[in-house]
Amino acid sequence: MKTISAIIKKDQLNGSSKKNKNGIENHKLAAYHHKKAAKQHRKAIKYHKAGKSDKARTSTAKALAHHEKAGIAQRKDVRYHASHK
Repeated sequence: MKTISAIIKKDQLNGSSKKNKNGIENHKLAAYHHKKAAKQHRKAIKYHKAGKSDKARTSTAKALAHHEKAGIAQRKDVRYHASHK
C-alpha cells in the first residue's frame, strides 16, 4: 500500500497556491487514515465471526488510532480555514 507522502507527491499541484496545497494535503491525510480505519474495522468483524476476541480487540484499537489521526488532520484544516477567512 502507498504511503500518504507517496500519494501527495504523486498528485503534485500545478500552479496551486500554498493555501490550497495545505488544504488538499490535510484532506488526503484524513482520507488515508479513514481508509486504514475502515480496513481495521473489517478485520475486527472477521475476527469476531471467527471467535478471536483478542485479535478483534487489537484491530479495533488500531482502527481507533487511525480515526484519531484522521481527526487531527481534519481539525488542522478547520483551524486553518477559521484563521484565514
